[in-house]
Amino acid sequence: MRGAGFVNGLGTGIVLPAMVTWNARMLPVSRRGMGIGAFQSCFNLGMFLNPLMIVGLEKQLVVPRAEVVSLFGWALVALAVVALPVGMGNRRG
Repeated sequence: MRGAGFVNGLGTGIVLPAMVTWNARMLPVSRRGMGIGAFQSCFNLGMFLNPLMIVGLEKQLVVPRAEVVSLFGWALVALAVVALPVGMGNRRG
């Protein structure tokens, strides 16, 4: 379990700054502070709400935590499948 936490922390440490930089380059210089702040606010809100949602669903569905995390994973995969074509369509325009 510690290995998974290490990999997660390492991935977040690499991916988060890359995502912020990648997203900020699309904003005008005068709006970059607002854009980075919005990104960080959403990220931290997700870090706060995630455990509440996982434990709440675990108690409501009376299933092991791993199944709830798996359910969230599949929901995020479905969301990515829908969001990717929409994002790519907006990029071309």
